[in-house]
Amino acid sequence: MNRTRTHRYPLRALWRVASYEDYHSLLFGHALDAYIGLAKERGHDPGSVLAIGSCDREARFIERHPFERVVLTGITEPDEGIQATCERDPRFSFEYANAEHLPFESASFDLVFCKESLHHLARPVQGLYEMLRVCRRAAIAIEPWNCPLVELLAGFGITTRYEHGQRGNQASRDNYVYRWNRAQLEAILRSLYLESGASLDLTIGWMSTRAQVGRARWPQRLASVAGHAASWIPGARGNFATALITPGADLPPDPSPNRNAGQHSSAAPLPR
Repeated sequence: MNRTRTHRYPLRALWRVASYEDYHSLLFGHALDAYIGLAKERGHDPGSVLAIGSCDREARFIERHPFERVVLTGITEPDEGIQATCERDPRFSFEYANAEHLPFESASFDLVFCKESLHHLARPVQGLYEMLRVCRRAAIAIEPWNCPLVELLAGFGITTRYEHGQRGNQASRDNYVYRWNRAQLEAILRSLYLESGASLDLTIGWMSTRAQVGRARWPQRLASVAGHAASWIPGARGNFATALITPGADLPPDPSPNRNAGQHSSAAPLPR
């Protein structure tokens, strides 16, 4: 049987979020520590990781962990930070790849990691299916979260900002934030794994409201306390979530078994 557990970002961690860097540090640190802890619990090394829609932040945070192989992917030219990491650390490489149709075999990475990239896809649900197909032990998605209070606040323009004209989107199309919810994720896991033991560990909370980041210290802290309190109320549980998914036993066959390098950009991978 599949299982879902729900957690909240701890107040002591939210209390320290005073900048976008703090915010990213919390999300990266929490997600990767959760996976490392899961691997140790099961007697595994961290193994290999595929990071989808990567930027320099992913490279810097993943480099601190003992992964044996790291593949960063994107659809645009890698930034200088990624290039420097690939040149400095032989574990790292970069490949051009479309997250909606990843050019990798099923179960080819121990961890597949994606922070705030699925909502840049025209077909974000397909992107999540691809993450689950390619992962062997776990997939982590950090994405905007939906609840009734988020929808209400969105009408007043004080929640997660809509994103327009992002050059990192496929074909430079305009992009609007796609928000997930628990029922949708559970339905995806049932459709993919049936009831064969997939698990979904959700950590939810209020992470990036305009009242919470980029303000003076005490208004930011008050917003953090209010957000943490609200996260205990049904219908007001947060606007961001980290989903740690471990696969079930019944993964269906790859619907596109003849994947090849044609799915990559014509540009070559960076040197290892």
